[in-house]
Amino acid sequence: MTIRQFDIFFINFNPARGTMPGKIRPAIIIQSDVLNNIKHPSTLVVPLSSQSYGRKATMLRIEIQPDTNNGLKKTSYAVIDQLTAVDNHKIIEKVGFLDEALHSQISNSILAVLNLL
Repeated sequence: MTIRQFDIFFINFNPARGTMPGKIRPAIIIQSDVLNNIKHPSTLVVPLSSQSYGRKATMLRIEIQPDTNNGLKKTSYAVIDQLTAVDNHKIIEKVGFLDEALHSQISNSILAVLNLL
């Protein structure tokens, strides 16, 4: 299975722990393709949620509308503050990929959360 940065995959996040999401859900691969290409044993991802958490999309919740490229079935939110590494055996199947318009928005939000801007 080929994994690329900004692809969206279904990932098994079970079991849920603390504030970490559970269940099988889509997530955005944010790990560099340098690591993806060498088959690193884990992958950095940002989980997606269908819940807006009662707020408008912010730096921590990037709204993603479904389209033919991303393969999503409903409006989803990239949960930036839940950035996590998953073992590659938890990556199930590719759903789609993000268009380039969202690449910088996701990247900038991650950098801001990490205080790297």
